[in-house]
Amino acid sequence: MHSHSAKSGIDVIHGVLDLIMLKFGAVRDKKKGYDIVLSNHPTFLENMQVEITFLGEPIGNFGIVHPEVLKNFKVKYPVCALEIHMDKIFEEFEANS
Repeated sequence: MHSHSAKSGIDVIHGVLDLIMLKFGAVRDKKKGYDIVLSNHPTFLENMQVEITFLGEPIGNFGIVHPEVLKNFKVKYPVCALEIHMDKIFEEFEANS
């Protein structure tokens, strides 16, 4: 999660994702690596969220948290959140090591 008084930080979170994938040797490829595609989850703002896929399967998402969610948790500033289920990445990394 990233929060800042002036901006959401979606670029920072995207950079974190890319760094994690780089460290595991995953390339940006829909079938042979990871990719991001627009998603529609109520936690995040419309058109400001993506689903993360790895080897064609969903493994997480990131985006700018919807203002209603922030209000419910009494958060004052924009927040960007990232969730990744690493199991599939670990399995692939172990199989290719």
